[in-house]
This record gives sequence, structure tokens and C-alpha cells, in this order.
Amino acid sequence: MKNKFDKIIDWLVIAFIFLLPWQTRLILRPGKIGNGASEYLTISLYAIDLLALLIAALYLWSNGSIWQKLRTSRKAMCIVPIFLLFFAVNIAFSADRLLAAYVWLRLTVAMTLFLAVKEKVPWRKITLGFVFGLLLPSWLAIWQFLYQGTFANKWLGLAEHVASDPGTSVIEVYPIGQKPERWLRAYGSFDHPNILGGVMAAGLLLSLWMLSRAEKDGNDRFKPFYYLAVASFAGALFVSFSRAAWL
Repeated sequence: MKNKFDKIIDWLVIAFIFLLPWQTRLILRPGKIGNGASEYLTISLYAIDLLALLIAALYLWSNGSIWQKLRTSRKAMCIVPIFLLFFAVNIAFSADRLLAAYVWLRLTVAMTLFLAVKEKVPWRKITLGFVFGLLLPSWLAIWQFLYQGTFANKWLGLAEHVASDPGTSVIEVYPIGQKPERWLRAYGSFDHPNILGGVMAAGLLLSLWMLSRAEKDGNDRFKPFYYLAVASFAGALFVSFSRAAWL
């Protein structure tokens, strides 16, 4: 029987997984190299980071036994101090201490989030949340390729990509006797078409697996949803034109 905290964590984790494809963020410190921008050096607060922090805090608050386990476990008594020491040394000797602390904080929250997901949420709910959350990005990707354009929206974390601009991911076609044509690769809700392709490949495989289980168990409840997901993810995977994701 789940208590109140477990139910809250359950729904927050599903919401986190559902919203994971969207890149909404507040840029706290823009990264720069020379006169150009650097994503690696940028410090941002993503909207889903707030959810992750809330889930981690609730997990640690509700699972008081974890502190007892840490005190009584010999492995924890060895691993935790080593982790904290490596954490401190890494930040102290980093060229950018603020960036190093930011990365380590996100890593710590991610590990706590993993424990919460592993212990509190059934895998079937996680899979459904992930697959259902990818439907809208897949439709957006297909529309972007057919329309050959994207739009910017700060609330959804979307940037505008124009095929004629240098640096935009495109497919170049060279018709005989004509100037080369640039076809925009779909971005979906992600930063690059290769990321879109990788995520859609994972979603496609999960959907096929869940569909096979539904066929085996005779469960018709979610079968139409899985068929829709397979078709949507296959289409988005194609328009990403990511060869590695295709393979």
C-alpha cells in the first residue's frame, strides 16, 4: 500500500518523464568562447530540473530509512566519503569552479532521481509516460520537415532553424545542372536532429516491445496507442535523417 508521499512521487516522476523532451530553460550564465557562444560553458536552469529537485527532496524526506542504511552500510561508509572527496577536489582544481559545481549538483540530483524511479514507480508507468511524451515532439518533427521550417517559442524551449543559414543541419541535394538545394532536417523539440533520431529510435523500440507484450497478453487496451506511436516515431526517425539512429 503506497503512502501519500509515494503517490505524489509516482505522479511527479511520470510528469518528469512526459516533459523530458522539452528544452524550456532559464539561461543563468551564457557560455562564450572568444566572440562565439558555447553551449558547454552555459549554465542553465531547465524547467524539468525543478521537478527533479522536488522529486529528489520528497524521496529523501519520505524514505527516512535511507539515512539509517547509509550509517549502517559498510559500502556506503566507504563510497560516500570518496564521492564527496572527489567532488570537492574536482571543483577545487577546475578551471571554471561554478560550472563544475553546477555539473556535480545535476549529477547528484540525477542519481537520487534514479533511486526514486527505481524504488517507487512501476516500469510500465515509466514506459507509458516516456512513449506518450514523445508523441507531440514526433508530430512536430514531421511537420517541420514537411513545412521546411521551424518556429521559436521560449516557453517550449524551441529555437528557429532556417535551412539557408550556415550551421543549420540540412540535407544537400545536387540536381544536374542546377544549384544545390538545402533541405531542413527535422529538429522536433530537441537541439539537434541526431538527438531527435536517437530518442525516436528508443521510443520506436519501446513501442514495438510494448505492442508485442500486449499481443502476447491479449490486452487490447493500449494497442491502438502503440500502433499510433510506432507510426509516429518511425516517421520522425526518418525525417531526422540521422544515419546512426537509422542503423
